[in-house]
Amino acid sequence: MLFRSFSRFTHYGTSQGAGIAIGYYTSNVSVYNNTIYAISNASTAAATQMCGIYVSQSGTGLGLANNVYNNKIYSITGQNASTFVSGIYVYGTAVGLNVYNNIIGDLQVTGTGVASSANQIMGIQIAGGAGAVSLDHNTIYLSPYSNSYSAATLFGTSGVLHVAGTPLTMRNNLIINKMPNAGTNGYTAAFRMSGRPALANYSTASNNNIFLDRKSTRLNSSHANISYAVFC
Repeated sequence: MLFRSFSRFTHYGTSQGAGIAIGYYTSNVSVYNNTIYAISNASTAAATQMCGIYVSQSGTGLGLANNVYNNKIYSITGQNASTFVSGIYVYGTAVGLNVYNNIIGDLQVTGTGVASSANQIMGIQIAGGAGAVSLDHNTIYLSPYSNSYSAATLFGTSGVLHVAGTPLTMRNNLIINKMPNAGTNGYTAAFRMSGRPALANYSTASNNNIFLDRKSTRLNSSHANISYAVFC
């Protein structure tokens, strides 16, 4: 699935908004060599989602993994303070997904209201599914100069969010999160795991990642050296 450039549109609906979306019952689909930028969600509905690439793979009889690679994703904005923003949003992996060689940055939540979520902006969000996800050679940068913080009493962000029971392998990724945070549970996390015991479904083959947040750096980070991640 090659679009080259996809930009400058605003989503006004109350459901998921995305630059490119891969829907249910899809396998062996590749999204590659795209530039996705300057897209936004202006919905006033609470808890809407806006992302550069959305992947949802479910159903039976699916044979091969999907692939998302060589994409540049930036300037993705939620114009409502309650919008959740992701560069790549993975919701369900029946067979598997390979995500590699992507560049993600400049993700923001702006507009009226005050941001109020413990995890509102995510470079890559992996939100469940039994199929394995592999993240390799991706670069994510969440800027400290974002307008998202505003006067938030609760605000958190993640370079990579790993939710529920999806098997995950991460190799050779550069994940930088320098965004501000607010509130007791508002973290600035390069890598966040949620919804399970620490390190469950995080492959021992994971290695050679660089995780950088506002206070620390972890180089050559392997499965065994992940105590700095946020578990919640």
